[in-house]
Amino acid sequence: MKKIFIGILVVLCLVVIGLIIHTVINNNKEVKENLGYVDFNVTSVHLDCADAPSFAYEEDEEGTTITICRGTKPTGGYDLDVKKVKYSKDTLYVYVKDTNPRGVVTQALTSPTASIYVKKKAKHIVIKGNEDYKEYKKEQS
Repeated sequence: MKKIFIGILVVLCLVVIGLIIHTVINNNKEVKENLGYVDFNVTSVHLDCADAPSFAYEEDEEGTTITICRGTKPTGGYDLDVKKVKYSKDTLYVYVKDTNPRGVVTQALTSPTASIYVKKKAKHIVIKGNEDYKEYKKEQS
């Protein structure tokens, strides 16, 4: 009888812990959305990079694909990572981390790019990073 009671108690504890974890995750997601953060997916779309940092966008019915380019670099080892995306007042802010080479690298021209898909449309897109990405303004259709 004690073993059955202990088994039921263990199962109830696991259910309560699961519900607590589920609630914390959902509350964290709501807090994140209230701060303006937007979920994004990394895609494999790339554009031919210009010499200077730039970006392009393409919209569909549900959102926007944004492709960012650091420009042509003289060696390998340069990288570009999208860290977060925020939406505020009709503007998408894309925060990127530009990393530079360390140590021995390939001696070839490279063009680091990153592409993301965001389920939002905006009148303005701003890329924030170490490079000089120009603010891109567009008229929403």
